[in-house]
Amino acid sequence: MFPGAFWPIIIMGAVLEIGKLACACLVHKHWKELGSGIKYYLAFAVIVLVGVTSMGIFGFLSKSHIEHGTATMQSQSEIKLIETKINNLNLIVKRNEKYIQMSESTRDIAFQEMNSLTARVGELDKRLNVIDQAGGFSRSKKIEEERANQSEERSQILKRKGELSIRVSESQDEKLKEYINEIDESSQEISELNIKKTELLKEHQLIEAEVGPVKYVAELAGDLLGTEVVLSSTVRILILILVCVFDPLAVLLLLASGAALRKHRELNPAKKEKIIVDNLLSDLEDYMSRGGSVQKFIELKQ
Repeated sequence: MFPGAFWPIIIMGAVLEIGKLACACLVHKHWKELGSGIKYYLAFAVIVLVGVTSMGIFGFLSKSHIEHGTATMQSQSEIKLIETKINNLNLIVKRNEKYIQMSESTRDIAFQEMNSLTARVGELDKRLNVIDQAGGFSRSKKIEEERANQSEERSQILKRKGELSIRVSESQDEKLKEYINEIDESSQEISELNIKKTELLKEHQLIEAEVGPVKYVAELAGDLLGTEVVLSSTVRILILILVCVFDPLAVLLLLASGAALRKHRELNPAKKEKIIVDNLLSDLEDYMSRGGSVQKFIELKQ
């Protein structure tokens, strides 16, 4: 509550606690002898100090519970963050795998189309060879006419082959290796994150195990009341029970022990006197059995 004055607060609290116990003993022991004003003031001071101590206990236990809850929330946030990273990396892996499949598919389609275009060029060349092998006076003219007819188609085939070559070059091994390397790196990072996630889950389970008994109490209260009981409410109730018992019980035990000690001291003198009398009577009987008189025995003891 006062972090800037830790040790002064500790010393002040210790002095007040000692003063409270001493005051409680004084008021309890000399209640009848003390005046009305002072004894009621001291009794009021003891009650106030008990309340202050109880507030301190409540604050300490509440702080511990809040710190535990904060640690639980922090571990949950870290686990969720790791899960988000893993999901993002899985998306990267799937995207690259898709790119690889598309690249391979594009390259295969391009090769198939290039093969068909090459076959078409072979057919056009075959036509020219047929005309050339036929011979005749108009062979050269026919060849020129056929070439003129094939010119536009051959230009389109050549253009298409250039486009396919560019497409194939874009999906070459270098690009595929880049995708594969990125997949390997992402997979490695996913493995490391899974290991870290497992460690965080173990820590989270240990933290949850610390409040396991309180959870069972909350569930038991929920079963008895027929409604769900929030864990934080159960913790507050348990803290209040401890607060109500802790310091008042300590004061009452101190007063009870003081009363018992005084009672013991009051009984001891009578007990000692009885022992002395019994010893004297035993010595007197022994002395008289040996022929002595009572008067002589008294003179000897004096």
